[in-house]
Amino acid sequence: MNRLFGASLAVLVLPACHTAGPADKLAPNAPSDRTIVSKTTSDLEAQHAELEPCVTTARATWRQVKQRYLAGLPQGHVLSVTVRLHDARGKEEQAFLVVDRLRGTRIEGRIANEIQLVEGFKYGQHHEVDELDIIDWTISLPDGSEEGNLVGKHLETGTPCPTPPGS
Repeated sequence: MNRLFGASLAVLVLPACHTAGPADKLAPNAPSDRTIVSKTTSDLEAQHAELEPCVTTARATWRQVKQRYLAGLPQGHVLSVTVRLHDARGKEEQAFLVVDRLRGTRIEGRIANEIQLVEGFKYGQHHEVDELDIIDWTISLPDGSEEGNLVGKHLETGTPCPTPPGS
């Protein structure tokens, strides 16, 4: 579950992690990672603008996903959220958090991909964010398929971002 976005500026995370740890609950045939690099601030800004429709749709559908998680996902289904991590040097990296707990608007989880750029974060580390900070969500199914991951699918395949509900 990781994509690299920004060689020295940012790293984007895309589909799924296969190493033991936070993502060890994923199916062995879950999508693998690929790195996407952006070297300049303008490249990073252009990437953010390109992804905005996916982010908007993911955020608009988060409430229903949250309710499903709180009601109990079926055995073998794993919820993760995609967030942007930032460090003191101004670097940015997109990462997946396997959700361990939802409490109010707070999401607690573990970083589920190898961190390649930002300092102070590592694979498996506990991390907490506000749900306003998520840029995407993914439910990984036991058969290796996934729901959501709009950002990842767009970056990986060029799949257009769906229109947000109610638009």
